[in-house]
Amino acid sequence: MLLVDQIAFNLIQSISSPVMDQAMQFISLLGNAVFWLIVIAVIYWSGRKKESLFLSLGLTLNLIVTGFFKELIARPRPNEFDSIRIIEKSDSFSMPSGHASVAATMFGFNAVKARNALVGLFAAILIVLVMISRIYLGVHYLTDVLAGLIVGLIVALIMI
Repeated sequence: MLLVDQIAFNLIQSISSPVMDQAMQFISLLGNAVFWLIVIAVIYWSGRKKESLFLSLGLTLNLIVTGFFKELIARPRPNEFDSIRIIEKSDSFSMPSGHASVAATMFGFNAVKARNALVGLFAAILIVLVMISRIYLGVHYLTDVLAGLIVGLIVALIMI
């Protein structure tokens, strides 16, 4: 583990509590692909079929690229031996963070599409919160979520 990863864990997990555990698990859902599939379905059923198709293509591209890099890099997830509190477990590789990548792609694309500074700021805050939640939950290192952010923003730019 890199020193920057350890510092991030120590800082972010220093605020742990049962309430924060619940809050971070909820925030983490905003980067979950299944959450976005539900959002896309609602958009589709509301009559915005072209928009839902475009978002589903962007989500699919994101999942393919992120999965490719996870297998290529094959970085193990954080574990108890790193002196990290593990709240959520996952069996896949750690880098890049899929949740951070999905959040960056979906919120980033929608923020650019909205062409509104306030929407952009809100999107940026949500992306950062998803990134923090993944570290807090003990499933990613800081460098994993930063890599996910980069992948997600590149996919969002491709979508534009």
